[in-house]
Amino acid sequence: MGHLNPWFPVPQYLNKVFMSNLQVNATEDARNATVRTKGNVVIASVVGSMLDEIHLSKAVVLQSDGTGTHLREVSSPLYAPFPSGQSAADKLKVLFATRGFATPIVRKLKSAGHLVTELGTVEQLGAPNIENVPTPENDVDVPMLKLVQHHAMRIIRVGPSVDRVRLIVEMATAFPALSFIVIAVRLADVWKIARILRGHGVNVTPVTCEREPAHCGRVVVTTPRAVGYGAVRLRDRDVHVAYDAAETVTDTVGYQGILKASRARTYGFVDRSRRLSQLEKDLVSAVYGFHVCDVPRHGRQRLPVDVVVLKVVGGQQLPQDVNGICLHRQGIWRHELRNRRITALAKALVAGDRQTIKKRFPSVARTVAKGTLRAAVLVANVDQGLAIAKVLPNWALKTAADVRTDGLSAEDRRFFKRNSSRIGDNRPQIITAAAAHQIDPTVLDVLIRADGGSGLPPAPDVNCDVNITFQGRLLLVDFDDRHHPALRKMGRERRQAYRSNGWYSPGADPAEERVKDFLAARERALG
Repeated sequence: MGHLNPWFPVPQYLNKVFMSNLQVNATEDARNATVRTKGNVVIASVVGSMLDEIHLSKAVVLQSDGTGTHLREVSSPLYAPFPSGQSAADKLKVLFATRGFATPIVRKLKSAGHLVTELGTVEQLGAPNIENVPTPENDVDVPMLKLVQHHAMRIIRVGPSVDRVRLIVEMATAFPALSFIVIAVRLADVWKIARILRGHGVNVTPVTCEREPAHCGRVVVTTPRAVGYGAVRLRDRDVHVAYDAAETVTDTVGYQGILKASRARTYGFVDRSRRLSQLEKDLVSAVYGFHVCDVPRHGRQRLPVDVVVLKVVGGQQLPQDVNGICLHRQGIWRHELRNRRITALAKALVAGDRQTIKKRFPSVARTVAKGTLRAAVLVANVDQGLAIAKVLPNWALKTAADVRTDGLSAEDRRFFKRNSSRIGDNRPQIITAAAAHQIDPTVLDVLIRADGGSGLPPAPDVNCDVNITFQGRLLLVDFDDRHHPALRKMGRERRQAYRSNGWYSPGADPAEERVKDFLAARERALG
């Protein structure tokens, strides 16, 4: 029988579940495929060719041979196709995996040219009863409650200050007609969750290996090892919540317990500040899917950021051996073609020059609204700031309070003094990296990133959280510098940092983008 991965084999009892719910005509066209979601598993059938195995990225293990014990890298399949036995010619191939893999399976089949029929619908719940939640109205985590209403599985990524027990209380009280099972690996967490739920009037029963009650309430809080007790009624529970998703799925019994919760809506909390291993990431995605709900703080949401990248090709030629500060000065700060594109875009945005934006920057035009826009330019330092400010005389140059101008010429010092930002200055701003902490992204429509650095922008508030009522989006414009290998590498690193942080191109589906990254990582691991 196929398996999810070498650590956690699929329970044998599921074989009947899979095969009894598989409805495929073995004589249909070889390009057709059926993907059916049933409970916490997904079944895919392919006639003719088999679906390629998707592997975990390589893990380091200890292996012994005749020369001793060594560290070796191995990779193993998350799921694998196998003959169904329903066709005399054995042309019908079936694979099954956890429900989280439904999206990548469908994408993989479609990319192979199959016509995919998806079966299995998600029942939407009634609206959450916000008035029943024992939290101040302005602090209720409404986006999380709405995802429970509309979606059967999600990763809920929480900030370090978020109280996960409070989120569980909000779920249980906002949906009083649903039964819940909450899994926590540590006994101390089980008792804490149960105590707080009981304090809010919730009918809750803690269950551990040492304590098996005869009857359980509407909410059960338990450890992975105790989910199989009869009174828990795991398969009848409406909602399954993992207090720590990574710890739950890397526990063998906890992983299989999730599969047995066949009718449950499945949600797992992941600490945003915790760095997960590739194995943990894979298993969390396998169970909870690729959609993520961010709760950075209670009553808050992450600032939505879209990314557009403009190419910079041509201009002055750079020696291949140039590096360090010389590379940045010649290739970024004082690169005339690059600065012309930056200043042209900045002028057009604040002037509402739709014709110029549409003609010279079509990818930006497809994203921004018509009319004048609030924009700022982020530069690396005063050197680059002056080069751009001289072309944008009506813009203010904002720097750190302790900036030194000793190395500037007398003319540049006069220009700097005349164009520096002042308190109450309403002019559009060119902001150096040292002053980036003063950027308020909620009052901007567009941030032009001209500094050419690596990773995320040095402006911490760009990666901030905002009130859940905030409706705006920030457009981050970056540049793909093609005029030197080192600059191309830094550009790739910036774009990878954006994707890792959940920033994608305008209109992109974040879950689909995560699936792309997941499949690309599997291909690299196999390569």
